[in-house]
Amino acid sequence: QSSPAHVAVDGAHVYWTNFTANGGVMRAPLDGGDVVPLAAKQDKPYAIAVKDGYVYWSNLDGGQVMRVAK
Repeated sequence: QSSPAHVAVDGAHVYWTNFTANGGVMRAPLDGGDVVPLAAKQDKPYAIAVKDGYVYWSNLDGGQVMRVAK
């Protein structure tokens, strides 16, 4: 990954943000496996959290809080 920033974990996956101008939010199984992009072309995604079936993150540029289903 080009610029991983923050990490969140649930019982099955690890999630992280790639902090770049066209960054993304990624997911991979805890026991290894393929990386899955959950969101692409985000404006410097930074902080990340996982709760109740969703992944939440903030985009530093634009001051947005985003979410996507796990």
